[in-house]
Amino acid sequence: MSEPAAILATYSDFKLIKTRGVLQLIFEVDLSKMPDAFKHLGYPTPGTENFVGIAKVNTKNLAGGTASNPGSADGLRLNRPPAKTFDNSARAALLTKDPEFWPFIMQRCGGMVHNEAQADIALKRLCSISSKRELDGPLANKVVVQRFEKLTGDFRAWQQARGHGVIQ
Repeated sequence: MSEPAAILATYSDFKLIKTRGVLQLIFEVDLSKMPDAFKHLGYPTPGTENFVGIAKVNTKNLAGGTASNPGSADGLRLNRPPAKTFDNSARAALLTKDPEFWPFIMQRCGGMVHNEAQADIALKRLCSISSKRELDGPLANKVVVQRFEKLTGDFRAWQQARGHGVIQ
């Protein structure tokens, strides 16, 4: 048996694989720790299984916590830029470009959606807006924003039910 090893990572996403009846959990490891990760875990090999343990880390017991905030993992942050966030209008634009979104929104609006322009029209109709910019800023109508959030949440659930990945 190989030496025991632990690799610090952040749990960042998951993907339901219905055809195989499994859930893929996605963890991110700092690039500087890549050699250690492959040294201890090896490389994935098609057709073989490499079992590992997964455990949540109690950051109180790790270096990096402070006396005033023992649960802080400030010293343990991965060396990477922060995740990019998008305004709702940008998220809406990305959705309308996604061909996987088109059949979902077509079911919702009852019309034909086979391209980005048709998806844009359908999204605006379902959210009761004339411009995606109405989803952003201090003057954004809360009801409209909630309608958009529900639509995107329903889309993520629809993707998961079909065994597809999740987008933002």
